[in-house]
Amino acid sequence: MILSTLERKLKVKIMLTLFVCMFGTTIYQSIVSISGPSIIADLGGFEYYAWLFSGFSLTSAVCAPFIGKLTKIYGPKKIIIPSLFIFLFSTILCGLSSSIFLLIFFRSVQGIGLAGVLGVVWIMIALLWSPNERGKWLGATAAGFTLAGLVGPFLGAYVTQLLGWRWSFFIIIPAVIVSMILISKVFPKIEKDVSTKFDYRGAIFFTLSASSFLFALSIIGIDSNKIFIYIIILFIISTISFAIFIYLEIKEKDEGFIDIT
Repeated sequence: MILSTLERKLKVKIMLTLFVCMFGTTIYQSIVSISGPSIIADLGGFEYYAWLFSGFSLTSAVCAPFIGKLTKIYGPKKIIIPSLFIFLFSTILCGLSSSIFLLIFFRSVQGIGLAGVLGVVWIMIALLWSPNERGKWLGATAAGFTLAGLVGPFLGAYVTQLLGWRWSFFIIIPAVIVSMILISKVFPKIEKDVSTKFDYRGAIFFTLSASSFLFALSIIGIDSNKIFIYIIILFIISTISFAIFIYLEIKEKDEGFIDIT
C-alpha cells in the first residue's frame, strides 16, 4: 500500500477530509458528556450511568488492534467508510433509545465505529507522510482533538437546553454524512491485498480476553456480595482466552492480525 508517492495536493486533501471526519466523531463525545444528567433524568438508571461511557471505551479499546491489519488487507477507504456507517447508524439509534440499557448497548456499538475511524486516521498519517513530516500532521491532529474538547461542552449544553438530550446525538449526523461523501470522493481506490490473511481465530480469542478483562476491571468498585464471584470468573475467562490467543499466534505462520503499518 504505497500512498507516500501521491501528489502533495492530494495528500493534503486526504488529511483535511480526515480532520473533518475526526472532528465530527470526537466532538460528539464531549457533547454527550454534558447531556448525561438530562439523559438520566429522562430514562432513569443512575446506577448504570458510568456504562454510557465505559461500554463505549471498552469496545473501542478491544477493536482498535484489528484496524491496522484490516486496513493493510482492504485499504483505508474500505475500512473507514463502514466504520462511519456503523457510527452513524448507532448514533441515530442512541437518539431514539427508550431505555438506559438500549442506550448503553448502542453506545457500545458506536465504540466499534470510532475505533475504525480513529485507527485509520493514525495509519494514514504514517502512510502518507515521511518521518520528517509526520510530526507536523500529528500536531495538527492533536490540535483537532483539543478544539473538539473545547467546543463540545458549549455546544452540548446549548443543544440539550434548547432541543433536548436526544439532539445531542442527532446533531452530529450531518457531519458524519459529509465525511462519508468526502472520503468516497477523495480517497484513492486500493486493491485488496490477497497475499495477507486475517487471523480470525486469534481475533476472536483476543477480543474475548480483552473484553472480559476490561469488564472485570470496570465492575470492581460495585458494592455487591456476588460481584466478587463474577470478577473471578471474568478474570479466569480472560486468562484462558489470552493463553489460547498466544498459542494460536505462535502457531500461526502469518504475522497475526495486529499490524500498525
